[in-house]
This record gives sequence, structure tokens and C-alpha cells, in this order.
Amino acid sequence: MLEKSLPYSDIIMKADHVTASTWKPAYLPDGYSFKMYEEGDETAWADLETSVKEFSSREEALAYFQKVFLPHRRLLPFRMCFVVDEDNRICATASAWMKTENGCYWPILHWVSTAPDVQGKGIGHAVISYALSLFSRTDPGKAVFLHTQTWSYRAVSIYYQYGFRITKSPLSGVQTDFRYQETLQGVLPDSILNDIVE
Repeated sequence: MLEKSLPYSDIIMKADHVTASTWKPAYLPDGYSFKMYEEGDETAWADLETSVKEFSSREEALAYFQKVFLPHRRLLPFRMCFVVDEDNRICATASAWMKTENGCYWPILHWVSTAPDVQGKGIGHAVISYALSLFSRTDPGKAVFLHTQTWSYRAVSIYYQYGFRITKSPLSGVQTDFRYQETLQGVLPDSILNDIVE
């Protein structure tokens, strides 16, 4: 869940290509399984993103999906993954996505979310590791980026465990706002806040 009581600051994190080459999928708890995007999953994606307060309504989330993901429909079955429960309900998602701008290309871990009712079961970690493992096929030999924010400070420490470090490098016109250090002082360890790479 987002912690919107904190001041907002953008945070860009980066994992080098050596770290990216080591990612493997984690195990899921009993009763859960992975699946890749199939036509029609955008509605469940929108419901999930709305449940974690990334969007204020399903319609807003669907509009975003149609704008950002559907132009790349052929890539979705290879880059967008989900965790489903025994009833085939989508309860977590992450994407091994990419951004392009002005001839630049960035592989990115994108839109990581876990339904509130299954948080704390290891499902978030599992969907992250599964999405990260896809990069060895989709973008071998490349560093991987992600965009997060102070509102998602818990995720920053999870990403750190996977080898991501806060970076000075911009990501498609967004860069780290170093005011995050003041906002998260005492919230996250200094070892994470001050481990900065180019």
C-alpha cells in the first residue's frame, strides 16, 4: 500500500547487467501459481491497481493500460506476469517492461502490485522475482531500471534485496529527487538510503 502521508519524491533504482543475469523465480505458497498475460486480463489488472490505490477508479486504470500497454499487445504475453489464486483470481502483477525515448532504451521493472488481502505471504517477492527472471530472455546483458517513490518506501528495501541501488541516472525524463533521503531518514536504513550508483 502507498504511504501518502509522506512527502512525495521520485526514486530511480538500477541493477547492473551482472546482477540482472542472476535473477531466478522464487517459489509461491501452496494454492498460488504464475501466469502470463492473456487477452482480457487488463480488467483484473485495473481492479488490482485500483485496490492498491494506484488509481482512483477501474476506468482510470483501464485508460492507462490502453494507453501504455495495449500499443505493445504482442509483447504482453512475454513481459507481463501475474500470480493467481486457486480460483484463478489475479492477486499480484509485475512486468519486465521497457521504455523508449529519443533513441534511448531502458529495460524496466514496471507496475509491481500485490492485492491487500494477500500481502505478507511472500507473493509480492515471488512476482517480483518472476518478472525479473524474464529479463534474461527479453533484455540479456542490459542493466535494469525501475521507478518508485517515497510513498512506496517498503518496496525500496525489497528492490534493494534484489540488487537494485538508487541511481543518479535518469529514466526517461525522470530522475531521483534526493530529498528522499530526508523524508526516509529513520524509516529505511542508511545503508539503503546512501548506497547510490551512477
